[in-house]
This record gives sequence, C-alpha cells and structure tokens, in this order.
Amino acid sequence: MKSKAFRYGPNGVEEENVTVSDEEVFTVFINNKEITLSASPRDLRELAVGFVVSEGFSLHEGITDVEVDDNRILVETGVCENIKASRVSHGQKFRREVILDSLRFFRECSVEWKLTGGTHSAALVSSEGELLRCFEDISRRNSLYKIIGWALLNNQSLSNRFVLFTGRVSGDVVEKLARVGVPLIVSNTAPLSKAIEFAEEYNVTLIGFARHPRFTVYSNPWRII
Repeated sequence: MKSKAFRYGPNGVEEENVTVSDEEVFTVFINNKEITLSASPRDLRELAVGFVVSEGFSLHEGITDVEVDDNRILVETGVCENIKASRVSHGQKFRREVILDSLRFFRECSVEWKLTGGTHSAALVSSEGELLRCFEDISRRNSLYKIIGWALLNNQSLSNRFVLFTGRVSGDVVEKLARVGVPLIVSNTAPLSKAIEFAEEYNVTLIGFARHPRFTVYSNPWRII
C-alpha cells in the first residue's frame, strides 16, 4: 500500500508517498483451537498447512481440509496432536559451491523487501542448487510456514533440500524445520544460542552469516563437502 510520509534530513523535511508492506490479521481454526497470526495477505493455504505441521498440531497426512474464508482459515485434522520434533536421520550432504551460489536467491526472492524493507523471505533449494520456491512475508516465521506448506502441498521432499532464510535463527525456527525433516538451514544473519543447541540435538546443520564468499557453520559440519 501507499502511505504519506515525511522524510527528515539535513536539508529539511520532504513529503512523499512511500510503499509499505501490507499486514492483515488472520484467525486459524484447527478443529476446536483458535490461533491468530499477523501475515502478508497471500499464500494463505501454504501458511496454514506449514503452520499446523511445523508447530506439531498434525502430520500433513492428518489434514483433511483447508478452507480460506476472508480472514478466517479453517483447517480440519483427524486428531489435533502435540507432535515432537525428532532427529533428522538422513545423511544428505551439500556442496560448498552450491550453497555459495544459492546466496544470490536472497536478492532474487526479496522483491517486496527492495520496495519496503518490511519483509523476510525463505526459499527451498535442491541439493543441486535449483531454486524450487520462495516466499516473502512480514513475519520471518510466516515465510518459513509458507515454504513448508508449499512443499507439503506439492509432495516435495524436504530431506534432500535446504532452506535459505533471511531472519535471525532462534531455537524454535530450528525445531520447526527439524519437525518436517529439513537437514540444512542457511541464514544470512546470526543464530541464537538455542538454535545451535537444538541444531545439535536434532542433527541439523546450521549456517549463519552466509554472505558470498563465506559462511559460518555452527553445527554438524560433516554435511558440507
């Protein structure tokens, strides 16, 4: 959307119209549970599926229906469970040059951010370096929910792919991605202490400060070749 703004600088005050990111509030109904999310108003089925599965409310196979009705998102599941994250068991390895080359997707995927500075992005990349899909959202967690939801809705394997992420990596981010089997997380900024602890616990490789031509590996470096 456009908004009037006043830019203060050394030469005084200038009035201008600026582009800002849209924010809307959505209510997700999971059987008898009700949860509110602030999100960018698009890709709502992906948002809902990714949220329900990565937060442990249901396995993807347990979701029987998803309906979007204005700002209400209705998700029906067979059983509303509390599914714990577990160790990522597969041993997929990733080439250093593929990871470094994929960093260009940060720029390619951040279309709205270039206009507003108000979004985060997440992308799913194959082990060969192919960009499969990316999403932007006002919330860093929502961008992850959407990429997870897209993968599940399109029967995409997550065990041999990695996620690029523009947000700070916290422990809950690692837990969400471990819950759906993502073996490698690549962020262009910092991880927090719980993220490193959980990455070790769940056998996830965690990369931070990924900015060509270097990155820092905080856990399970054996996956990087």
